[in-house]
Amino acid sequence: MWTVQPANEMLADRETNEAYLAAKVGHAYALYFPDGGEVRVDLSAVKELLTAHWINIASGEWGPTQELAGGGRISVAPPDKGNWAVAILKGK
Repeated sequence: MWTVQPANEMLADRETNEAYLAAKVGHAYALYFPDGGEVRVDLSAVKELLTAHWINIASGEWGPTQELAGGGRISVAPPDKGNWAVAILKGK
């Protein structure tokens, strides 16, 4: 995750300050939601399943893990309102 670069241009349907993305395209994506919301992320560079690992920033506790399909733009939303981040990585 240390090789990611700012990549907000890969987000669609994003309201001002709704979400922020950093990515190493095709490998790892770090998405931050300050207060909930939903955006579409361009994962077209990955043709396989990815795993999303959520963390609640306010509590420091891990949230759910989910599988996401690569190959296009997908909708991503945190599990609840509030301060959430997700690491989206290739593989399980």
